[in-house]
Parts: sequence; C-alpha cells; structure tokens
Amino acid sequence: MVLSSGQVVTFGSGPAEEFIIGDLLLDDVETIASHPILDHQVMDRGVPVTPRR
Repeated sequence: MVLSSGQVVTFGSGPAEEFIIGDLLLDDVETIASHPILDHQVMDRGVPVTPRR
C-alpha cells in the first residue's frame, strides 16, 4: 500500500501490523522492491530480517 505521504507499507500477519519498507519520494523503486521483508522464502523460515540501509 502507498500512503499519501509517499511511504510504502506492507502488512504482517497480525492485526494492524504494518512495516514501512520505503518512501516513493526518497527511495528508488528497485530499493523498495528488494526490501528483505518482501523475501517470502526467508520470512516463511522465520529468519529475522534486518533492512539494508
């Protein structure tokens, strides 16, 4: 989901659980798309992921 502020948010498994993964005004699309939390294979294994910055 993209907020009106430009922040790109993805949802977690819990109620009202959101993760901000980038900002369309500041980040390029490739950076946002390669965010570790979008790597579903890693997330399915339950491996903690730290965003690259």
